[in-house]
Amino acid sequence: MTAPARVYVHDPFEPHPRLGELITAHNIDRSYVLMAPGQAALSINRNDLQLTEDLLLRGNVLVIDSDDAEPWGGIINSVDESLASGELSIEAQGFASILDVRVVSQGQVYESSIGSSAVFRSLLESTNARGHTCLFVPGGIEPGPAVDDLSLVGQSVLAALNRLHERTDYEWWVEPNVAGGHVDFIIRWGYKQGLDL
Repeated sequence: MTAPARVYVHDPFEPHPRLGELITAHNIDRSYVLMAPGQAALSINRNDLQLTEDLLLRGNVLVIDSDDAEPWGGIINSVDESLASGELSIEAQGFASILDVRVVSQGQVYESSIGSSAVFRSLLESTNARGHTCLFVPGGIEPGPAVDDLSLVGQSVLAALNRLHERTDYEWWVEPNVAGGHVDFIIRWGYKQGLDL
C-alpha cells in the first residue's frame, strides 16, 4: 500500500520556511526526472482550512513528501479554479527549471583537460554568483571523468549541464532536503542514477 503524500507550500526565499500544508491535496501526480526539471500537478478543495490568500502565489515552492518516495520540490507556476467542482488545480515545475532561464557566463570555456566535477562546480558557482539560484553545491562532489575542448557559453545552464553529461556519462539531479519546516535544494553530480519515474 502506498503511503499518503504530504503537500507543503514554502516561501520562495531562503531558508524556504514552510507557509502551510495542503491537507486536502488529492490527484497528486509528480515526475522525477534526471537532468531535467520534472513537474507536478494536484488538486485541493477550495475550502481547505490551510488556504490563505498568499499561500498559492506563483513562485512559491511546492514540496510533496511521503514515506515511500523521495521528496519532490518545485516552483508553483499555475493555479486554476474550477467553480463547478469547488477545487483548485495546482501545477509546478521542478526546482531545476530555474537553470533553464539562467545563461552560462563567458568564462566557461575549457581547452585543456579538466575534471568534469570541477567544471560542474565552476558552472554552478558562477551562476550563483550572478544571482543565487537557491541550489546548493555540496562540499564533496564525486570526481568525474576529465573533459577538454569544451565551451559551455551561449546556452542555458540546464543545456550546459546536459552537454557536460553527454561528454562524461555522469548525471546531475536536484535533491530536496526537507527538515524542520524548511527545505533546501542540493544539486548533485555523479555516475548514472537509474531510471526516471
